[in-house]
Amino acid sequence: ASIGDLTLTEDTAPAGTVCYVVRDNTGDVTLNSLTGKTVNIAVAGTDVMRVAGTGVTLLQALTVSAGGAAITGNSTVTGDLTVTGTLTFGGNWTVGATLTVDELILDTDGVAPAGTNAYLVYDNTGDVTLNALTGKTFNVAINGADEYTLSATIMDFLNNAIDNAGY
Repeated sequence: ASIGDLTLTEDTAPAGTVCYVVRDNTGDVTLNSLTGKTVNIAVAGTDVMRVAGTGVTLLQALTVSAGGAAITGNSTVTGDLTVTGTLTFGGNWTVGATLTVDELILDTDGVAPAGTNAYLVYDNTGDVTLNALTGKTFNVAINGADEYTLSATIMDFLNNAIDNAGY
């Protein structure tokens, strides 16, 4: 059967044991499928989105414009994530594998993190500070082997020489 314009009048939603489309008394529209089933949204007979009790699956690329999108909660990206523009983190950023960057520009606000952190920071005067925690060292390694070790009390050349040091 073909339906022309479909108008939903206010009504009470039936029990969740039937499929339905309903407009409730507040003006919300609910499309309900049965337990374990999905609501498919299609364009030209091809599903573009599936809504199930376990999640929402977008079957095409997602384009967000006019103000962007806010993601709340934990999110996982499987595959590549390409960001054009500025990517801002308001909290910690944990990298669980190799971090490859074309250029690494250090923060220029001139404020070093708390001394309880190991950090590399560029201050607003042009100095770069590499900080290790109390009692720890900064190691310069070549091919995975420590060549120079620096701590608060010693700079150990580990049997290496510094050539052309001006002396």
